[in-house]
Amino acid sequence: GVLRSAKLDGASLENANLSRAVLEFASLRDANLKGAWLNGSELGGADFLGADVAGADFDGADVTSTRLTGMRGRDRARNLDRVKNLDRAFSD
Repeated sequence: GVLRSAKLDGASLENANLSRAVLEFASLRDANLKGAWLNGSELGGADFLGADVAGADFDGADVTSTRLTGMRGRDRARNLDRVKNLDRAFSD
């Protein structure tokens, strides 16, 4: 799906299948993304401040210019080491 520039602050997306979704410039502040599938998603410019990503799978997601700071559950997120362009993301 294409959710470019969507305002999803505080949304409950627990266990959502967002594989290959286009979430460029989306605001996901304080969203519940526990167990969500973000495999291969386009996350460029998205804002995850305060989002709970425990158990979320980021395998192959593109995080160019993505704000990954202040995410909750980051230590329990899956495959953050397998994202594309992590060196171009804003990270803790």
